[in-house]
Amino acid sequence: MNNKWFKLFFWVSILNLCCAPFAGAGQDFRKILTQLDAFHPPLPGDSKNHLYKEWHYFSMSSKTGDFTFSTIFTMEGDTNDVTKSYALKIENYQTSVKSDLTLDVYPIDAAKWFSTKPDYYLDKNSISYDGKAYHIYTESADGKVVFDAKWKPLLKPEKAVALPMQSSDTSTPHVMNWLIASAKLEVEGRLIVEKGTPAEKVYQFKDGRGYHDHNWGYWDWADNFGWDWGQAVEKEGVPCKQKTGRWKHSCKKQKRHALALLNMTDSGDNEVHSSVLKLWADEEKIKTFTDSEFSLKHKLMSIPEIPGYYIPETNFISATSGRDRLDIVFKTQSYFPIYLPIENGYRIIWELKGNFEVTGFVKGKAIKFVTDGSMEYLGAPLFNN
Repeated sequence: MNNKWFKLFFWVSILNLCCAPFAGAGQDFRKILTQLDAFHPPLPGDSKNHLYKEWHYFSMSSKTGDFTFSTIFTMEGDTNDVTKSYALKIENYQTSVKSDLTLDVYPIDAAKWFSTKPDYYLDKNSISYDGKAYHIYTESADGKVVFDAKWKPLLKPEKAVALPMQSSDTSTPHVMNWLIASAKLEVEGRLIVEKGTPAEKVYQFKDGRGYHDHNWGYWDWADNFGWDWGQAVEKEGVPCKQKTGRWKHSCKKQKRHALALLNMTDSGDNEVHSSVLKLWADEEKIKTFTDSEFSLKHKLMSIPEIPGYYIPETNFISATSGRDRLDIVFKTQSYFPIYLPIENGYRIIWELKGNFEVTGFVKGKAIKFVTDGSMEYLGAPLFNN
């Protein structure tokens, strides 16, 4: 055999041997989501079915951060009885034209879901998953906001975590399960705002930065718990310029980070029950901080909607484990309330949009970036006078 062709054959063979397992592994983790991200509907006749809740959450930012979109598909109550359950679709978007949060309520028989896959259909809205990517279509009740996009998971799912809820009901365990299905997805599609009006604006995009998690279990919104939750995917950095001339120097591509955090507290935000902060660089999870390694403090601000009520203006987050450390500042730029009815009052999940400023040192490498992202704040119950 010609020496030239022998060398080519040799290196192609080596590349096939070393790279094939990794390609397969990438495909495998996406296929795992078919079952892992499926629904967990209650069984008929169970006495705790009135406590059942299941939420699928998807959030994305455009490549440059000029618009954001998130949607939540949820079911609550005994789904075996149309009189004791309902479905919700929540949308939150921010654009230069308009920013808003909408909540549409549907009878449970308008929904179709599966315990074998993540697919979900609710009126004109849908989630479907083909083993490689999610396809999400949502349309507001008035037809003025349409979102249609494909979401490709880039990171392996995290193991689902059971979060016990403190409740006066000791006869039934109150537990929420939290699954980070993918902390980073590549999103491609379009968002239409003010469709059919003179202010209509179409955002066609690709290389969007997405996040998806999934909660399910049996709890009461009046239980003694609250939370701070957050996620962000770093924007694509400015590519470095290569030097030209006789001595050329290539530049090393900077890794892009993603983070997700959850701080579970009591409903008064006085006691911390559990905490976790996860950090990824490209497709590798590089650090997990938990519980006593994690600290979160608020600088609160009053809001005109509810006199005497406060939500975070700034979150100061720090995490330390051995020589690894992260310091994160999240500054709220806008907020949107999700009202949840309870007996004699309501709870509010505050959807916060803003910027993360991240600095630190992990695995011997400096971490420093600023990017847009989301946080949630579940405060104390509010009771009717």
